[in-house]
Amino acid sequence: MGLFAGKGVLGEGQHRAFAVISDSRANDIHLRFHDTCQTYKEFKKKREPALKGLLFPVYAEVSASLVKRYNLNFTEDDVALLWFLCRQEAALLDKTDQACGLFTQTEVELLEWVDDLVLHYLKGYGESINFRMGVPLLQNIVQSMEQAILMKNDFGFSHSSVEAMCPQVEPVVDHSVSTTP
Repeated sequence: MGLFAGKGVLGEGQHRAFAVISDSRANDIHLRFHDTCQTYKEFKKKREPALKGLLFPVYAEVSASLVKRYNLNFTEDDVALLWFLCRQEAALLDKTDQACGLFTQTEVELLEWVDDLVLHYLKGYGESINFRMGVPLLQNIVQSMEQAILMKNDFGFSHSSVEAMCPQVEPVVDHSVSTTP
């Protein structure tokens, strides 16, 4: 079902992969709305001190544990950097026995919880500005699909000819890293 179903090799629906070329990161107001929204930038700047207040006790607790366990002078900043390295190694290299190996399971769960809080308030549904910024993107998607439907209905194009004119349809799809602040 859908415009790309049965035309490719992806999944049960045999979907076809496609790429969307968009403006540069600096000019793409649909996919990179958080980069161009001054209200969001101000909101984030105001919200970050409160979030750091949530981070600090957890980083301090983990830092104290690391100091006891390894007899090294770990600071809260060190914990933040090691946690970042752990996440990158896990995501990019599928390795959890190096930087991640420094933390206990409980510490990993605490650090993940803090990450979830930050995502909730700065990027998720914790604040209405986060989902209100996506409205223009959704409007653009709906408008593009409506134009494709009108083109087919008004001119009697078949499914394959509408598909051939896809450059005129603007599907704006991206991964969450680009569409979340």
